[in-house]
Amino acid sequence: MKLSLFSAAFLLLAAGSDARSFRKDKRQCAKRQNNGTATDMSINPQSTPSSLPVQKGITRPKSPGIGVASAGKSPQHNWRCQVADVFSPDSGSPGSTGPGGQGNCPGFRNVVFNTGAPKMAGWPETTWDSLVSHGVNEWIGFSLDTLDKKQTYNTDAGPAKTTPDLNAHQINMAMDPADVTAAVELLKDNPPEYLGLFNEPDYSFMGFTPITDAVTSAKSLQPLFDMPHPKTTYIAPAPAFANSDWLKTFRDNCNNCFDQISIMSQHIYSPDPAFVLNEIRGLHATWPDKKIWITELAPSEASCTLDQQGVIDWMNKVIPEIQALGYVEKVFWNCGEKGSAANGMADGGCNPSLTNEDGSPTELLLAYGKLCGGGSPPTQSAETS
Repeated sequence: MKLSLFSAAFLLLAAGSDARSFRKDKRQCAKRQNNGTATDMSINPQSTPSSLPVQKGITRPKSPGIGVASAGKSPQHNWRCQVADVFSPDSGSPGSTGPGGQGNCPGFRNVVFNTGAPKMAGWPETTWDSLVSHGVNEWIGFSLDTLDKKQTYNTDAGPAKTTPDLNAHQINMAMDPADVTAAVELLKDNPPEYLGLFNEPDYSFMGFTPITDAVTSAKSLQPLFDMPHPKTTYIAPAPAFANSDWLKTFRDNCNNCFDQISIMSQHIYSPDPAFVLNEIRGLHATWPDKKIWITELAPSEASCTLDQQGVIDWMNKVIPEIQALGYVEKVFWNCGEKGSAANGMADGGCNPSLTNEDGSPTELLLAYGKLCGGGSPPTQSAETS
């Protein structure tokens, strides 16, 4: 069932914490900003707390100029990690390499945990154990602190449960300008290995998360760039459109801050493998001296009609080809939990869930655990830039 903006807003108000599981529902923000509609409002970053819901979703045009055959007519994204049927795991995947079916690429395979993850019955121990046993190394969420301290991950019973091992493998993120002061204190008191700097600042989820332009973002993050951080590697802001001019404008206004950034972050959702590869090539062409992390990856979008085997086949093709590029250090599959919200596609279509509600592995996770170690040469699209 496809949700209108009105329906989604009603659900957010009526369902409280349940609505927070609607992590991805991207509208055509670029078009709506251009024609002046109010649904993609820009919010003053100083007045928008990071405790607001962070389900930032996808219904957006693909990045302009990268792998798009006709300018202005690119497909829309409309992704949410949806309610899924329980899979029946099988034993094989054509991408199998390495002993015991585990792909030999330590640190390459990672996952995203959305705000509905702590509501799953297998959370956190069984879910995380399943993922780790199939080669997952780290995870990224939408929180600067551990999830038990992030309101948007709360369950009906209270704060999200965590474990020391789960916390130890979290990639921390300063979500928006409201997180900067706390991030400075984090680096002083307990510096993480990595720190993500702003999540999709060029997009607002139904007005709940702030749109922060590149110049304002550069100024807001200056306290982090001004302080020493020898134990922490900064990850560049992750705009919804990584190949737009947002990052270039940010760089030009942040006082040589890119000397402190070695990792670019990119989000990609498309059932078209050629588009995915071209988006990555486009980012690398602009920032050839930086490593790339694909911090959100799945085929799921409005045009995706892949069944379970189709998503597995997509994974088996795309991830080895990403690895074969040589400059992508990590991918983060979205999502690590059982899909926790309905989306606008047909029931069961294009389901990216790696675990079931009880935390057991899906067939997709079995395939994920067997990937790595090569891949065919990436396929060039007819038009790249």
